[in-house]
Amino acid sequence: TRKQFSDWALKLASQYGYDVQFSGVGGSGEEPGFASQIAVFKRCDPFHGSWLNARKCKICSEDYNE
Repeated sequence: TRKQFSDWALKLASQYGYDVQFSGVGGSGEEPGFASQIAVFKRCDPFHGSWLNARKCKICSEDYNE
């Protein structure tokens, strides 16, 4: 289910220091929802990620150094 997928992705993101955003393909975000689910993981550490406009990690709330 979408909830199971979301719970799984959020647990992994938290465990390994990532932020995760959810989307989908096939259909729309309206009910009944997308045909397939997508989780995009981005690493919180600014030296390993590519968050050019981000200022804080959404997981650990640490400020990024420039």
